[in-house]
Amino acid sequence: MRMVSSRIIVVFLCSLVFVGCKQIGTRGLTVDYKPVSVELKFADLTGLSESAIPGSKAWFDVVVKGDNGKNYSLNDGNLKREQLIFKTKGMALMEGDNAVLFDASIADGSEYSISVEYIGYENKISIKKVFLPDFSALRGPDPENVEGLFFSIDYADAGGKPVPGRSYPFEISVTDHFRKYKTGETYPKLPLDRLIVVASGMEFDKEQMMLTGTTDEGILENGKYRVKVSYIGRPDVTMEEIITPDFASIRGPSPISIKEVMVVGDLKKLDAAIPGSEIRLDLQVKDKSGRIYRTDQEFLTIPRDRIGVRARGVDYDASTGLLKFSGDLHKMQGKQYEIVVWYRGRKSKKAKIKIAPDFVSGLPLMSQEEFIFRGANGQNGRPGKSTKEIYAIAKKSSVAKGGKIFNVDVGKDGSDGADGLHGPSITIRAQEVRSLDGKKRLIVMEVAAHKKPAKYYLRSWDQPALRIASYGGNGGIGGRGGDGSRGDENVYDDEDAMEPETPIYHGGNGGHGGKGGNGGGITLLVSNEALVKAFILESRGGKTGDKGAGGLGVDVSGKSEGAGQLPTGKPGAGRTDVGGDRGDVGKISVSVDESANEVIHQAPKEISGWIL
Repeated sequence: MRMVSSRIIVVFLCSLVFVGCKQIGTRGLTVDYKPVSVELKFADLTGLSESAIPGSKAWFDVVVKGDNGKNYSLNDGNLKREQLIFKTKGMALMEGDNAVLFDASIADGSEYSISVEYIGYENKISIKKVFLPDFSALRGPDPENVEGLFFSIDYADAGGKPVPGRSYPFEISVTDHFRKYKTGETYPKLPLDRLIVVASGMEFDKEQMMLTGTTDEGILENGKYRVKVSYIGRPDVTMEEIITPDFASIRGPSPISIKEVMVVGDLKKLDAAIPGSEIRLDLQVKDKSGRIYRTDQEFLTIPRDRIGVRARGVDYDASTGLLKFSGDLHKMQGKQYEIVVWYRGRKSKKAKIKIAPDFVSGLPLMSQEEFIFRGANGQNGRPGKSTKEIYAIAKKSSVAKGGKIFNVDVGKDGSDGADGLHGPSITIRAQEVRSLDGKKRLIVMEVAAHKKPAKYYLRSWDQPALRIASYGGNGGIGGRGGDGSRGDENVYDDEDAMEPETPIYHGGNGGHGGKGGNGGGITLLVSNEALVKAFILESRGGKTGDKGAGGLGVDVSGKSEGAGQLPTGKPGAGRTDVGGDRGDVGKISVSVDESANEVIHQAPKEISGWIL
């Protein structure tokens, strides 16, 4: 069938349709040659010769020879699809690619076909190819055609023997007269429903094609795994393999085969151990064949119950493999931690470790760089009541008593701020000491502040000087004076009210600021004069409290005077009062005193235990 329209006579397939015969092509393009012959080539056909696997994809090329002796092909780009007519049956041209997709649902007895014609030379320049469906590439060979069966278990990474509990890839293949079929996704396929798989002592995962051996040696026949595979319909085509599992890889080698024992891991790298610390014990053994087993690896592992341990100054937890170094500091003074390890059943092969106690890294040194003690700040003064508040109270009282009220013309003064409290008095006793190994200079100190229980600290000589300070509390702020304004000075028509003689209303005075508290006294008692440089002592008085502001005044015209003005020159304003004084510095006393040598005996064991 051919259409002579200038449009595409049959457009490329938009979807993969396999029913019936399809024709694709356009009117030929103008070229400078005449076609002499046409050739259709297929690459990567996965089926047998002259056959195609249903559902597979194959690439093709069309080559046209011109009367000028040159070849033109789709793959080279000098031949266009618009110059050709394609007719297909049971397959679909892939849009945009020189490829076809073979119908996966083709019926038995059917065939695939494709033909190509050069437009304008339909009856002269054409070619056709026919392919039979290769069903055996999907279904496996018929039983009568099977010639051999093989399988393999890939446990090469385990040294040639499967490790119990580990999964290994499993592949089965059969052959007929023409080719090999394998389980998996590649063509030609071997479906599992063609096979009988029997695994003894191993679990077969059909989805993943994996075999996993049991870790229970007791259920095995002669300690072996067995795998047997047969082809359905051919009981004579069978393969069986008896496999020796590598139980030593998960249970450790037999004691008689041990050649070498050594400690490995973090413990091997340890030069000294902090008393009370923990570390894991890991062991490595080598057998006579050269295989290496370790406690810290999954493959070729040593179970913890196969390790024997004898230790001095160390506790061993066999369930976790942890060693705990004794925290009895004085017991370990001048001694070492000792650990002897062996593989059970072969005590003649031992590993010995000796580790010195680390009396420095574990010191409970204080982290603070300063102690600041402060007295409490004084409370702020209360503000004075305004004339408006006073008038409201007086009016309420007069109504109750039925008497007259006098208009008040002066706001109440603010109260004074309270003085700050003195800084706490502090006593420090400091003694020079050394770590248990005698290598590190230390300072043990007692700090007592304001009659509270003393606290104890340990400090290194090479730490910066410790700053200890006592500050007095700050004085409280004076209260603000009450305002003289009542808010209605120009309206006095209350028959019960009696006006003052003067038309001026005065604000109250601000309160005094509180005095700052004195700095606390500091006493430092040291065991030797050099210790004085290890401290910075400071006593400082508290800041003065700010003065309270005077209340606002007003005249009868409603003009306000500024707050904080003295009454001279500008009547009506309250006085801003004076602030308090700053606190004094407390006494600081430093001396060498015998009592400082008693600190070590009074410090808690958490500190004294680390000291020589």
